[in-house]
Amino acid sequence: MTDISDLSEFGTNPAERVHAILHEAKNLMQLGTTARGSILWSRVFGLSDDNNDRNDIASLITVAQRLVQFDKLIDEAEAALRGIEGLSDKYFRPFPRIREIPRQSLAMITQDVGAVINSITEGDMTVLEFCAERLKGVVNEPVIDEEELTDILDAIELLSKDVATLGDQQLKTFILDQLESMRRAIFEYRIRGPERLKEGLAVIVGNLVVERYAGSDVIGRNASQEQVSGFEKLFNRFASVVSFAEDSTALLGAVKVALLPGGELCFRTSYLSYRELERRRCGPVATAPRF
Repeated sequence: MTDISDLSEFGTNPAERVHAILHEAKNLMQLGTTARGSILWSRVFGLSDDNNDRNDIASLITVAQRLVQFDKLIDEAEAALRGIEGLSDKYFRPFPRIREIPRQSLAMITQDVGAVINSITEGDMTVLEFCAERLKGVVNEPVIDEEELTDILDAIELLSKDVATLGDQQLKTFILDQLESMRRAIFEYRIRGPERLKEGLAVIVGNLVVERYAGSDVIGRNASQEQVSGFEKLFNRFASVVSFAEDSTALLGAVKVALLPGGELCFRTSYLSYRELERRRCGPVATAPRF
């Protein structure tokens, strides 16, 4: 089983996550971790647990992707705070300095970023703690079934190996790209929470729409392939988790979109987990028009 334990260890609101990430970076430096950007941030984001140099392109790209998500998280934290009417300007004073952390780290990814990290003072960290407390009860993130996310990651790994055996290069590339988008969204959920899952789902849906209506409809043309059926089922599992995160108050909603083989793709919003949905049959819903 894929190890993604403590997916939500960075907190349950944007400011809490920003504080936790910076605290982890500063703490690792105090414990003797090298301040080389690629190594330090690899450890912060759980990509490695040692000080070994990682300058291969794949590792650097992964670290850079996580830093981009951290940058987005900082923007989301500030935006959430600005949504609180009458909040003192004192809450926002650290943000110009904090925003420079991921940006300078990206520019210095193979260099020493110790001075960049140390530019954040203890006073800044204290203000971030107050920001996190202030957002509690204001930003109500839904509870995500992290066990289901772990199971989906394992299924992605298995399906990727199966898809890699396909002879149709276009079909293989398309499905593998969507699986990678799904995998990244789940791992980066640790940084940005449910927002990253919704973003990942949007990317995949966009790709499916473009491929079906503006591309060669590689999925539709290969509907009988076992790997396509496996992708459809896995995508709907992922969509089920994200739909629940989007609207956890709905008892049951279903929307069918003409995207996948058979002209139907069901996004379900429900208190029921995917496993429960597999055991029960949902009521009939309107069928999307076929094109």
